[in-house]
Amino acid sequence: MFRKRVLPLVLVLGWIAFLIQAASSVAQDDENLEATIVAQQTQIAALQTAVASPDAGSDKALYEATTAEGFDQWRGTPDWRTLGGNLINDGSNYSDYNLWLAAPFAPDETANYAVEAEIQEIVGDDSYTGFGIVVRAADGGGYWAGEKCGEAAITEGANPFNYCDFRDSSSFTPDDQWHRYRVEVVDNTITLLIDDMVVAEMMSNRFLDGGKVGLFSLGSQITVRSFKVIAL
Repeated sequence: MFRKRVLPLVLVLGWIAFLIQAASSVAQDDENLEATIVAQQTQIAALQTAVASPDAGSDKALYEATTAEGFDQWRGTPDWRTLGGNLINDGSNYSDYNLWLAAPFAPDETANYAVEAEIQEIVGDDSYTGFGIVVRAADGGGYWAGEKCGEAAITEGANPFNYCDFRDSSSFTPDDQWHRYRVEVVDNTITLLIDDMVVAEMMSNRFLDGGKVGLFSLGSQITVRSFKVIAL
C-alpha cells in the first residue's frame, strides 16, 4: 500500500518542480525581453536626438550666405552684383588681379577653418580666365585657390595665381554645371577640394592668422549660390 501511494506523490512533486522551472524560465524571458525593449528605446531616442540636431559633432558654421539670404550684404566693385538672390560676376575684370570681393564676415581669431562655395561658371573666355576663393587674406597676401589655366590650383597671393605660378595644381576644366569648391586651412596646410575630392594641397608658414575670406574672378562670368565659413 505504501509503495502504491509514494509513486503518485513523486510524480506530483516532479510536475511541481517542472512547473516552477517553467515559470522561472518565463520570468527570465520576460526580464530579457524587457531589457531588450529598454535598449531599443534608448537607441531610438539617440537616433531621434541625432536627427533633431544634425550639427551635433559636425563642423561649426561661422557664417553662411545663400540664395535665400545673405548675398545682399556683400559690397564690391561693379563687376559683382546680386541676381535672383545669387551672387554673380560679369567677367569684366580681366586685368586687375588684385581685385577680389571680401565677404562681410572675417574669421579673424579663428585660424583653422574651411570656406565652401557652390559656383557655376557661365562663361570663361579662354584658358587664362579664372575664379576661386581667397582665405587668410591680409595686407601683403593670403592664399588663392580655384581654377585657372586649365588647372585646379592653389598658391600664395593674387599675382602668382594670375600668372599661373601655382604651388600645387591638377588638371581641371570647369563646365557649366554647379560644383562645390572648398578650401581648408589648418595650421600651415592649405587644401583645395572640388566636389569633395582633394585636387591641390600646399604648406606655408606665411599666413597663419584667420584674416579675411572672399571670392575672386579674373575674366570669368560666374554665379555663386552659397558661401559658407566653417570652423575646423
